[in-house]
Amino acid sequence: MRFIVAIAWRNLWRNPRRSVLTASAMAIAVAMCMWMVSYSAGMYGQIYDVLIDQKLGHVQVHHPDYPGRKVMHDTLEGGEELLAGLEALPGSTAVTGRLTAYGLIGSDETSAGGKLLGVDPARENAVTHLDERVRQGRMFAAGVPGEAVIGVGLADELEVGVDGTVVVIGQAADGSMANDLYTIVGVAKTGDAAMDRGGLWIDLPAAQELLALQDQLHEVLVLGEDIETADALATEVRGVTGEGPLVRTWTETDPQAAQMQAFQAIGIVIMLGIFYGVSALGILNTMLMAVFERTRELGLLQALGLKPSLIRRMVLAESFMLALLACGVGGVIGGLIHWHMVTKGMEFAVNGEGMEFMGIHLDPVIYGESDPVGFGLTLGLVFVVSVGAAIWPAFRATLMNPVDAMRQA
Repeated sequence: MRFIVAIAWRNLWRNPRRSVLTASAMAIAVAMCMWMVSYSAGMYGQIYDVLIDQKLGHVQVHHPDYPGRKVMHDTLEGGEELLAGLEALPGSTAVTGRLTAYGLIGSDETSAGGKLLGVDPARENAVTHLDERVRQGRMFAAGVPGEAVIGVGLADELEVGVDGTVVVIGQAADGSMANDLYTIVGVAKTGDAAMDRGGLWIDLPAAQELLALQDQLHEVLVLGEDIETADALATEVRGVTGEGPLVRTWTETDPQAAQMQAFQAIGIVIMLGIFYGVSALGILNTMLMAVFERTRELGLLQALGLKPSLIRRMVLAESFMLALLACGVGGVIGGLIHWHMVTKGMEFAVNGEGMEFMGIHLDPVIYGESDPVGFGLTLGLVFVVSVGAAIWPAFRATLMNPVDAMRQA
C-alpha cells in the first residue's frame, strides 16, 4: 500500500499546473459551499426565530372559530387558570396569552389603523423576548395601566417616540366604544413585518378592561424544548384544555413554514450538487488526461507483471489525494469565511433596510451559524465525487492490451 501511495503522489505532480488548477477549483467549491451552508443556517435561523418564537410558538390554543373569523367574541374563558395549567406541564418551557383587537391608533400629528396586543410582559418576554427587541426606551411594566410599546414602523408613521402619547379608538365586546390614551415607553423592532408596521403592545389586564373581555384570551402560545417535541407537547396541552379549544402545532398553524424547513435541506443538497457536478467534470478530465499521457507506461507496468487491480488502485489513490488536498485548502478558506460570517456577518440591505421574506423582516446584517451536518456533507461529497469520477479512468487504464498500450506514441 505504501508503494501505491508513493507512486500515486509522484504521478499527481507530473503535471503540477493541471493538478493545482483542479485542486484549486475543488477547494473554491468547498469554500463556497461552506459559506452557503453558514449563510443559509443563519438566515433560516433568523426566520424561524421570528416565526416560531414570536408568531407561532410550538403549540397554539384558540377558540375553534377564532383562526378563521378573527371575531372578538371568540375567546378562551378563564384565561389565568388556563395559563397556569399549561405552565405546569412537564413539556412546557414558556407560555403566554394574548388578547387582540384592531382599531385606529392616533398621535398629535396623524393616525393609522393598527393592531392592539394585550400581553403579560413577564410571560411574553419568556416566549418572544419582546423586551430584548425594544430598540428605544423599555418594556412596559406589569400592572401599570397607560403604558405601551409601539412597533418601529408605526412609530415612524405616527411621528411618535418614547414619552409620546397615542390614543386608541375601537369597539369593545359589549358594543361600547373602546378608547384610551397610552404613553409610549418603548419602540420595538421584532422582525414581524405586520407588528413592526402597525403593532401596539399594552398590559393584558388593561386590554381586557378596555375590550370588556375580563379574564379572556384570544390565543395562547406554548413553547417546548424544541420543534421536534411539538406533537408530544400538543397532546399534553389537550389534556389541560379538554375537547373545546382548538389545539394545533406550529406545522398545522402554518404549513408553509413547515414546507420551508424541508426546502432548506433540499436547497442545500441542490446547491452542493451543482458545485460538485462541475468539480466532478474537472476530476474526470484530469484523471483521463493523466491516463492517456501514461498509456505506454501503464502498458509496460502490466507487461512487467503489475496486477491490473494495483493499477486501478493507483489511479484512485491519485484522485483521493487530490480530494484530500482540496479539502485541506478549501476547509481552511471556508473556515475563515465562516468565522467572518459568525463574527462580522454579511450585509444584505436594500435602501438601508433588511430584506422581507414571508412577512419576516430580516436584519440588514445576516450572521452565519454553524451547521455540522452541512459542513460534513460538504467535505464528504468531495471524496465521493473525486473517487466516483476516477472510476472510469481507473478501469480504462487496465482495459487495453499491454502490447497495444506500449505501441502508443
